Amino acid sequence: MVSYRIAWCIKKEKKYCFGNWQPANKIIELEHWVHNSNRKSECYYWIEEKPSMFGEITNYIKKKSSLTTIDDNDFVSIEKI
Repeated sequence: MVSYRIAWCIKKEKKYCFGNWQPANKIIELEHWVHNSNRKSECYYWIEEKPSMFGEITNYIKKKSSLTTIDDNDFVSIEKI
């Protein structure tokens, strides 16, 4: 079961910290919190993930939905014959 936690760096002190692991159903809440908290300049926040209890900890990368990744190059030009 995937777990997530918020990690942060205190810029002035160059210190790495992290919070408690949270269940996967909290990811949206964690994303919003990190987004809003990064508006402050003293710390930088991100989300880390762990795929299982003893899994490797990595930085969480938000998966983009297909609707948000469409750009002008993804469309096909259709011509009438």
